[in-house]
Amino acid sequence: MKIALVHPFFLPGLGYEATGWFHAFRGLGHAVRVFTSPYAPQSLRCVYEQNLSEGVELFDGGEVHRLHAWLGPRRIVTCPGLTEALRGFRPDLTIIHEPASLFPTRLIKEWATVGGGLMCMTEQNHAQRRTTLPRPLEMLRNLLLEAGFFVLKRSAVRRCMEASDAVLFVTPDTYDFVLPRVASGGRRELLLRKCFLVPYGFDSAAFLVDEEGRSAERRRLGIADDEVVALHSCRMTPVKRLDIWVSVVSRAMRRVPRLKAMLIGLRKGDAESDRILSLITRSDLKERFIYLPFANRETLARLYNAADFGIWHLQPSITIQEAMGTGLYMVLVNDATISHLVLEPQTGRYFEPGNYAQLEERIVNAAGFLIGERIVSKLEARRCRAAINAHRFSYRSLAERIVAAAQDPANAEMHLRTQEVGETLPPGSMRAFAAGEVLPSQVGTPDGGKCDYASA
Repeated sequence: MKIALVHPFFLPGLGYEATGWFHAFRGLGHAVRVFTSPYAPQSLRCVYEQNLSEGVELFDGGEVHRLHAWLGPRRIVTCPGLTEALRGFRPDLTIIHEPASLFPTRLIKEWATVGGGLMCMTEQNHAQRRTTLPRPLEMLRNLLLEAGFFVLKRSAVRRCMEASDAVLFVTPDTYDFVLPRVASGGRRELLLRKCFLVPYGFDSAAFLVDEEGRSAERRRLGIADDEVVALHSCRMTPVKRLDIWVSVVSRAMRRVPRLKAMLIGLRKGDAESDRILSLITRSDLKERFIYLPFANRETLARLYNAADFGIWHLQPSITIQEAMGTGLYMVLVNDATISHLVLEPQTGRYFEPGNYAQLEERIVNAAGFLIGERIVSKLEARRCRAAINAHRFSYRSLAERIVAAAQDPANAEMHLRTQEVGETLPPGSMRAFAAGEVLPSQVGTPDGGKCDYASA
């Protein structure tokens, strides 16, 4: 197939989802071309200080076409030449990312002249409205954002969704965030029928269980064999409230002497990074914290392998799925933005939003179990979790479902609903259960149960 990815900001090397989709479709043997702008969003100007060059360039076996466009506030990008560029490519399938950017607005109006299958994908969710502003200012800010969406974006997003054969939502919360804002009544019901959960994924060739890398990285970081490490990784911003993470993990560390904590994402000269680092270095537990700078994907994969379980207490992040690719046991907040990720108790546990006493108990329980687990069992369990997570969230697995839906439109719903109905077993595993066999990967979990995925 010839697949066109339409994205306002395609920025290779940073691990964002657009690059993941590109590599996944290319890995499946499809001809892929990205249609994008030469810009980076304001939040990444510290990385991309200058605009990228317009024109077509080769990229990892595919092509990237950066078109002349205009960049506005709030990630708005307009591109008058997008339709003509797609007509020249003649795609079999076009996937539009971020329709609220207005990048594809003119394309949708002229879609009949392009043809082929069309899907759109959006990641909008309520977490994007969180802020550290005082409550009155936060309410005013969100009211202005709502008004701006209604005036500038509502009809454009709705037209894009209505024109698409399928609408792909990245989180369960996206349903509640987007649908009430774009339509009501029967019109909303019609849109709902073509909406499917297709979450953020990870590159399973980069994020996987690496036993040798784990041993080497733990030696480098001074982590003993009988110590367990709790991890968090993100681009540090005040809204992520990493002061809460440091506080809760510190309380757990006082109860579990062999527990260490790893925090990845510090940036030199960044005020929030300096604030969090100060909290750690002033603590009497500073020797048990491992704090590291923002890292590239290769380094991240090694660090994730060196850790034993991950803790994300507030915000959704692509790094969660990437960490899950290495088989990390996860402790996550039970928020609708990430409530689709963990299979309890096999791949992790949830805690209720704001209940940090419960989070502390989850950390203590997981750490206690992992400390007492044999190294062989620990590795076996990790591989078991990684296999399940790859089946559910690797970009290759997700891309296979999208391609199947595009090639078999009569059964598109069957292909795209797979993720939502909880098909969690790696291929071939179901045969073992049907035959009554016991899988080698049925190992202990931090709740003292078995990794019995037949009942997941």
